[in-house]
Amino acid sequence: MRRMVLTLTVVACACSGPSRDKSSDVTPSEVKVLFDAEPGAPAEEYDARQVTWRLFGVQLGDWKSAVFADTSDWKTREVAEGELLARNIRVLDLTDEGAELQLSSGASLHVGINQDLTVRRIQHAVDHAVEYLGRGRYKVEPAQAQAVLRAHGLGGQAEPVMLHDLSLLKVTEVQPRGAVAMLGFETGDLLRNVDALAPLVERIAQGERVELEVLRRGVPLQLTYAP
Repeated sequence: MRRMVLTLTVVACACSGPSRDKSSDVTPSEVKVLFDAEPGAPAEEYDARQVTWRLFGVQLGDWKSAVFADTSDWKTREVAEGELLARNIRVLDLTDEGAELQLSSGASLHVGINQDLTVRRIQHAVDHAVEYLGRGRYKVEPAQAQAVLRAHGLGGQAEPVMLHDLSLLKVTEVQPRGAVAMLGFETGDLLRNVDALAPLVERIAQGERVELEVLRRGVPLQLTYAP
């Protein structure tokens, strides 16, 4: 049995979102204790930035998860208990009072439902491979996108399906660190005019401009990937 705990409020914000602090250096000692370090990568390839997340709600039951929103763009992300919110931040415990986060530094933080938490997030250069610009538009850094593909592989599977006499490609698996997740695809996505997943991802990673028609949870989307 699953139980969702959340609160609802009216949030007013500027369309541009709050400003972010400039990135700062990451030390070798910080890299050494990361929960998810990029294999063999030196500290110079990482950066750290202050980010603010809002905990929108938690789902309790046999499978626990939390929904966080980055207050800079209000893009949401669902993270299961035990999974990573960032390379240096783990969702340690979820209750009806909120989320307990563990930092790779050893510290722990609590954030209540509908509360904001500002924390130092560590990222590697490959984490900047694809940036979502809004309205279905993605900016791709080919060198970094290809690095993700080499290091973590495709990280997804798909199979052909028929829907109302249309031949579609259904995404059946998305692994967190793979190239498919990097491009923002979700399990269950239906891609039109695509025969196979791997060639599509390779084209995008190489910097080719690609426009896609996607059906996601019954909603038609127009996605554009370009350098």
